[in-house]
Amino acid sequence: DVCSSDLTCTSARRSSGSDWGRSGCGPSVWTTGNDCSAGASLPRVDQPFAAIAADRRAIADFVETLSPEQLASPSLCGAWTVQDVATHLLVGPTASISEFLGAMVRARGRFPVANDLMVGNRRHLDRDRVAQELRRNAMSRFTPPGLDWHAPLTDLRVHGLDLAVPLGLTLD
Repeated sequence: DVCSSDLTCTSARRSSGSDWGRSGCGPSVWTTGNDCSAGASLPRVDQPFAAIAADRRAIADFVETLSPEQLASPSLCGAWTVQDVATHLLVGPTASISEFLGAMVRARGRFPVANDLMVGNRRHLDRDRVAQELRRNAMSRFTPPGLDWHAPLTDLRVHGLDLAVPLGLTLD
């Protein structure tokens, strides 16, 4: 295994017996120093999804603490409010293939527009329902086509900041 420091892991051998897929790197193998000795074992494939589930639950907890005024506040995501960003985090684990394809057709193939349409389909959900759905779908293994667990984990981590930073708050 060839790993580097500063919370990165650059590759993992498939011959290690791991079922990790392409990269073999996940939150549990991130290190603050070189810890890639020949005897180091790779994490199980479910560990990144456990981190994703924990992030969804933490965001659900955070959303439940917000007032209507805070939810209506601008986020760091363009025209989206804090509520819209929280609702966006439901799209991946809850959208059906037919909803996605329909949104892509209506958006004429423009993914950002389709994404906004799918968020719009969920705008009626109130704060408590968004939090409930984030928890209910916490263990979803949804990944966008052609991508792996890095995509939902990155989406949750970045959008967690998009929710909290403009409110002067932090996610715990």
